[in-house]
Formats: sequence, structure tokens, C-alpha cells
Amino acid sequence: MNTSINVPALVCTISIVLGIVAVSPAYGQLAADNILIEQPADNDLYLAGDNVDILADVSGDVVGAGRNIIIAGDVSEDVIIAGENLSIQANIADDLRAAGKHIILTGNVSGHIVAAGQRVSIGAGSHVGEWAWLAGETIEILGDVEGDVKAAGNRIIINGMISGDVDIYGDDLHIGSDAVIQGDLNWHSETLIDLNDNARIIGQMAGGITEDDEDEDEWETDSDIGDYVFKIFSLATGAILVYLLIPGFCQSTSGLVKEKTWQTIGLGLAILICTPFVSLLLMITLIGFLPAIALIITYFAYLIIGFLAGLIVAGYLGLLFSNKLEGASKFTWVSGIFLMTIILTIAWDLPYIGTLLFLLTWITGSGAVSLGLVHQYHRVQV
Repeated sequence: MNTSINVPALVCTISIVLGIVAVSPAYGQLAADNILIEQPADNDLYLAGDNVDILADVSGDVVGAGRNIIIAGDVSEDVIIAGENLSIQANIADDLRAAGKHIILTGNVSGHIVAAGQRVSIGAGSHVGEWAWLAGETIEILGDVEGDVKAAGNRIIINGMISGDVDIYGDDLHIGSDAVIQGDLNWHSETLIDLNDNARIIGQMAGGITEDDEDEDEWETDSDIGDYVFKIFSLATGAILVYLLIPGFCQSTSGLVKEKTWQTIGLGLAILICTPFVSLLLMITLIGFLPAIALIITYFAYLIIGFLAGLIVAGYLGLLFSNKLEGASKFTWVSGIFLMTIILTIAWDLPYIGTLLFLLTWITGSGAVSLGLVHQYHRVQV
């Protein structure tokens, strides 16, 4: 079994998105190579950069993406971050949601934590006030968790105190000498769990080695939690970050889908189909070779932006049909985008219908962005 997560795909996707967004000087204060927060912030922070260091306290939410993110100041609300190296050293008064390569928590989280990465570590001395849902290649729980723990990975190490039940799935499972599990321990692996004699399991212990194909298929299905967590949080983080950087444009663009549905879909479909043919025609001529390469690079970058825009449009439609669109706050928009990302990620795995929904998300988002840019151009001209 292999539950390793393709973290480089996440980093590349976010890097491309941030690179495109960062060219706009209007949002330079939010998207830059190096961002340093040294003074206390009394509002929400939405940050994107290569290196993001938050050294002061934040009275609000923190939403960020970058290669290296360090949170060393206390945060009074939620933290949603994605990147390569994520280090949470301070206290978070609400929930933590993270996706990246290395995720290390050495501070405290009062709410719950959901994290997916190559290495996910809850350090010794750290405390999670509610439940933890973790996925990755290597997972370490050395601190305390007040609620239940669900973890899927190749190597899982538990050597802290967990007040709730523990469900773990992995190839290499270790319960250390300092581990205290007050609830039940349910484990599933192809090899025997390594349970130290000094570990304390207060509840019942169940599970075992998968032997037949039926059990293995069931186990593999359960272990797909890592893939779902990765896809949901990488896509949702990208879409939410784009929305938070340019909320006005995202809202007006999403509205065009309702007003000009077929025009939006038609434009998106034309871009999706015609651009590769145009690139091919340019490439077969010596004069058009370099423009063709540039067009292809721009095309793929545009498709990423278009796909994230499709998730924003899905969030808009979710709010519209639930009658929560009028007067919706940024938090409501973020919640709608996140919820619709979860629904679509699950729906994309449905035979035939899932493929159609995937393409429709892509086409609608690309068409909406294109139509929105055309409308904005006309307004500027006027």
C-alpha cells in the first residue's frame, strides 16, 4: 500500500496561481516574495508569498499560501494554510487546516486540526483541544489530543495522550512507551502493529493484518482518505485564496454565469478546444514556434485559474440556491466555496457523471473569467 501524497503538485499549482496573481500591483501587499508580519494585526490576514513569517499576534483568521510559512504569533480565529514547509509555533484559538510537504505543530490548537502532507507532526508539548484528522506519508502524534484521532499514512507514530478513540491505517504503525489512549484503538495494516509494553490503552483494542483480497480492497478504500484530504484542501485553498485576493471580480464574474449561462459555457468550451489547435498551427511554422510555446504555457496557467474560478462559481451557485447570497460576508463565501469543493471532489469519482461535472467546472470557470475580463475591459474603455 502506498498513501504518499503528491505534494509537489500542490506546490506547483499554488506557485503558478500566485505568480499570476502577484503581477497585479494592486494586490502586492498580499502577494509578494517575502512577507513579514511584525506588528499585531486587528483583522483577518490573507497572505501569499514565497516566505511568509507571522511573528506578531493576529486578531482574526489567517489564510495563506507559500513555500515556507511560519506562524509564531497567536491567532484568535482559524488558520488555513498551504505550502511546502509549514511551521505552527504559537497558539491558535480556533481550528487549523493545512496542506503541504512538511507540517509541524509545536504550538497549541484550541479547536480541531485537519492536515495532509508528506510529514505531519504534532510535537511533544503541543495540545489539540478537539479532534484530529491527519493524512500523509509519515504522521507523528507526540503531543496531546482531546478528541478522536483518524490518521492514514505509511508510517504512523503515536507517543502522546489521546482522550478519544483512535483509528489508524498504515504500513508501519508504532504506539510508543509514553502513549496513553483513553478511548478505543482500531488499527489496520499489512504488518503487525508495534505496541510498546508501557503504552496504556484504556479502551478496547481491535483491528489486524489484512489478509484476503476483500479485506485489502476495503482497506485501500479506507486509506484513500489521504487523497481526498489532499485534493479537497489543495483545491479549496487555491480557490479561496483567489477569491480573497480579488473578491469583487470573483463575485461579479460568478454573477455572469447566472445572467449569461450559455455564453459563458460556450466561451469556456471554445478556449478549451480551440487553443491547442491554434498552438499546433503556429508550431508547424518556423515563425510561430516561439509564440506557440508561449501560448501553450499561458493556456495551462489559464486552465488552472479557470478551474479554481469554477470552484468559486460553484460556491456562488451554492449560496444562490440556498438563499444565502444576498448580503453574504467573506466568511460565508469562503464556507460556500469550501463546501462545494468537498461535494464536487466526491462527485468527480462517479462514473460518467463525475467526468461531465469535472469538465463543466473547468469550462464554466474559464468562460466566466474570460467574460469577466471582457466586461472589465469595456468598462475601462468607457
